[in-house]
Amino acid sequence: MEEKKFDLKLFEQEKKEVKFDLKYFTQDENIVKKTCKELEITRQELAERIGVSETSINRWASSPEEMPLQAIKTFELLLKNKELQEFFDTFQKLLKFVK
Repeated sequence: MEEKKFDLKLFEQEKKEVKFDLKYFTQDENIVKKTCKELEITRQELAERIGVSETSINRWASSPEEMPLQAIKTFELLLKNKELQEFFDTFQKLLKFVK
C-alpha cells in the first residue's frame, strides 16, 4: 500500500473528510523545524517520539512534499498536547492561588 504524500491543495480539499486542519502550520513553514523548535527538541528526539528514523525526519525537513499526512497529523497532535499541558499547568497554578 502506497503512503499518501503531503499536497496542501489536495489536503485542503480533503480536510473536511479527514477532520483535520493546519492550525499549527502554514504552507511556508518547515513543519519539522517548527515542531522541533516549539517542543524544544532535536530531530533525533522527534524521531524517537514518533517512532521513525532520524533519516525520515531529515528527509521530511528537506523535502516536505514527501511527508505523509500521518506524520503531519502526529506533529499537530504533539503541538496540541504541549498546548494543553501548558494550559493545565496554568490552571493548576491558579487553583493553588485560589486555595
